[in-house]
Amino acid sequence: MICVYNVATPVITYESPMETQINEGESLELKVSIRGVPTPKVSWTPPRGLHVSDVTIDKKEKLSCLTVDDIKANGSGTYEVVAENGAGTATAEFNVVVMGSFNSIVRIATYTSS
Repeated sequence: MICVYNVATPVITYESPMETQINEGESLELKVSIRGVPTPKVSWTPPRGLHVSDVTIDKKEKLSCLTVDDIKANGSGTYEVVAENGAGTATAEFNVVVMGSFNSIVRIATYTSS
């Protein structure tokens, strides 16, 4: 008997712009669609200044959405989404700039270490 298993490395497709500028107090919504076999596990990482409790993550079938209601300046930075399964891993990043109350751009540097 021969067993054949279908596997496909995860693929992430942006459903929201990769670069986003938003006003403080608005709601941020970042969406991606995810494909892969078996179904990939999806995780999001917000910028270092943002508390995980401030983030809502909604996963429906092949769509994953991160939402931050009433975003503040500490919401600026890089948001990362990772999809992984037995066939591999895919990563995508969103760069978000939150405009402060005095129309000044607030940026928070993010660092990646290997």
